[in-house]
Amino acid sequence: MNIQFKKLTSLSFGIIPFTIKGFSTSFQLYGTAKLKPKFCSEGRPLEIKSILIVDDQADLLRAMSGRIAKKLGIKTACVDPECDISIRDQVFDAIETDPPDMIIVDGNLGKSPTGEKQTGTEIIKELRSRGFKGYIVANSNDPILNWEMMDGGADFNARGKYTKHDKTKQLALFINKYFQGDQ
Repeated sequence: MNIQFKKLTSLSFGIIPFTIKGFSTSFQLYGTAKLKPKFCSEGRPLEIKSILIVDDQADLLRAMSGRIAKKLGIKTACVDPECDISIRDQVFDAIETDPPDMIIVDGNLGKSPTGEKQTGTEIIKELRSRGFKGYIVANSNDPILNWEMMDGGADFNARGKYTKHDKTKQLALFINKYFQGDQ
């Protein structure tokens, strides 16, 4: 993987193992990235060291994780939409074991293994009610769902003014707008 760090300040590096679909790879280099000061909120991290990506489409999870690794070089984790544990439960398990600095959440998360509808808005409201202090990014192709997630406690709307229905492009535009350096 070709990871470039351009004009990012205060980079720190580490080595972590990672797996994709049960295949272990070697090691991935990761660092930290800073949000632009005008987008930082009091009590929330300035440096982003890890991001949790929450979506119900495995191909999008892989694409978004790859985009973050390429653009920012920071640690990413993803929920597993094919797991027999609900996406909601996976999010809260991740928060308890290794809380990320930022969570990127889709609006429509499909059905849980027991058949209940899962939404990003519900997860965001619960994250905030439990005191999650990291940033939350609404990242749905549906602008109404994005605004519902913003009302529920998300800090950023990745879609912003962009109208393309490509979440990985939305994510790249989000990174360029909110993070310091030349991404």
